Amino acid sequence: MRIILKQISIILFIFLAEANAQSYENRRIVETPPNGNGKLLIIVPAKKYSMEKPLFSKLANAAKNEGYTVVRFNWKFFTNSSSPSEDLKEESFELSNILLKTQKELNFSSKNTVVLAKSFGSKVLAKTPPSLYSDLALVTPNCSEQNQFFETYKKIFIKDKKIQISISLDDPYCDVKQIYSVIQTLGGNVSIYTTYGDHNFSLNKNPNNQNNMVSAITNFLNNIQ
Repeated sequence: MRIILKQISIILFIFLAEANAQSYENRRIVETPPNGNGKLLIIVPAKKYSMEKPLFSKLANAAKNEGYTVVRFNWKFFTNSSSPSEDLKEESFELSNILLKTQKELNFSSKNTVVLAKSFGSKVLAKTPPSLYSDLALVTPNCSEQNQFFETYKKIFIKDKKIQISISLDDPYCDVKQIYSVIQTLGGNVSIYTTYGDHNFSLNKNPNNQNNMVSAITNFLNNIQ
């Protein structure tokens, strides 16, 4: 009986993965550089800040210019005008399958896959197996008194992963002091870029503030090639 139930579970998992992958085809953007560096960058969106938004467009263009193959996507719940799952398990499952399918389709491995996740997307990434990617960038990660930064993201702080964190000192969704208290104990593999502005690095309608953040992430991507 246990064997039968296990087989049913495997079949159901494969079915859900394939169904999710098929719908994913229609809500992604794949950008291929003329001269690739052998690296794949997956941009994981926020809850409402979708793949088409200016910050993601700038990041994708900058990474492509450095030789990265870049994939952006929108969450299934966002496309369906619904809400994410309460425990983010559905989104973690979705992201895992996006990583696996994209790597297989575009001929990349987890060792040359870099993930950039923003806000809500960074919380989903924290629940996704870290073996599916190499290095990562957290853009405006979320934390609070109830959900401390370290407790939320401790799974991704693995010794061999290089991590960059980008956040505004004015960000309303995470106290930068929490981040600093954590990275001081993690050594040289974790770096942080701070600036001013809102949750999307907008500052008095000055595009340079957002552009400077994009440059900082581009430098990080260059350094891990």
